[in-house]
Amino acid sequence: MGLGSPKTTFNLEQMKRYYLLPIFTLALLASCDNSDEYIERMNQKPEIFLVTDMDVIDSEENSSEQQEEEGDSELVEEFQLVKQLSDSVKIQQGFQFTITVEDFSGNLNSVRLRDLVYQSGFLVEGNQVIDQELELIPGEQRTLFYHPYIEGQHNIVLQAEDAFGEMDQLELNLIVFGNVGPTASFESEKLNHLLYKFDASNSYDGDERFGGKVMKYTFLIAGQTIEAYSPDINFKFSEVGDYNVGLIVEDNEGTPSAMYSEFISVK
Repeated sequence: MGLGSPKTTFNLEQMKRYYLLPIFTLALLASCDNSDEYIERMNQKPEIFLVTDMDVIDSEENSSEQQEEEGDSELVEEFQLVKQLSDSVKIQQGFQFTITVEDFSGNLNSVRLRDLVYQSGFLVEGNQVIDQELELIPGEQRTLFYHPYIEGQHNIVLQAEDAFGEMDQLELNLIVFGNVGPTASFESEKLNHLLYKFDASNSYDGDERFGGKVMKYTFLIAGQTIEAYSPDINFKFSEVGDYNVGLIVEDNEGTPSAMYSEFISVK
């Protein structure tokens, strides 16, 4: 053999390492330069929800065999997540609601009131007035309470924003009203000669749904004023004849009704 430089040979695996390693390194460096853009493209914006009242329902998932083994069917709590809710509320009571945030990308930055509502009312959590921002851990449920100052339309908007400026919001639309007065009504029944029963249990308060109730019943019979705190009374007339019987009821806020009256023919 003649003199010369030694012959160098590469197998396929060596060639792969020799050529592909620099390419992989360059690609990795390029990907690092664009990592922020990539994370932002893959980012999912946070979502903020109102949690509706929970209802206990009869679960239909259990089979009849399971029900026989376990006795009564399982009770399941269900709730619904919504972005918008409209309701009415009595100004003296205020409105309680629950919120939650989902943040799949883990980039939640803040939850805040979009517009301050303090000219119309204020928002609190416990004893803490919510100024603008609210610290909220994704997945947890937080109960807030809105105290309105005035009657009318109230709109409460809460926004969740992540580190990339992506936002979601919920909106609570409330019609705030004052006290609604009661309505008086009664029925009469003859018990015996000159003795009648007057039953005002059909009287009702206009805002019973919000805790209103009839508290006082004032009957006007044959020139007499009879005040009662239960809906029915017995009254004995002094003589036969036609009488105009009136009734005024009063609710738990002291608001009286208009008078309801009927002519009673006593025989």
